[in-house]
Amino acid sequence: MDLLRPLLDQIAKLWARVDQMPTIRWGTVATATPLRVVLDGDIDENENPVLAPAQTAVTGVTTGTRVLCVEQHRRVIIIQAVTS
Repeated sequence: MDLLRPLLDQIAKLWARVDQMPTIRWGTVATATPLRVVLDGDIDENENPVLAPAQTAVTGVTTGTRVLCVEQHRRVIIIQAVTS
């Protein structure tokens, strides 16, 4: 009998729940129409930025705007835009 199995099973369940939680990430608007964001740290194997389709809860975002995003299951929603 494996005494650690119940503990390891519980840790696996907790880790699965953490993976489903949304994360807050900074990014930059790559294109305004269609709205696409490059999230900080996202690059592909060729070191090109990964463009994520996005939705926004703020108005007036333009190309190059720094934005604060919520990401969950590769869905990105802009929740704040940094204005100078």
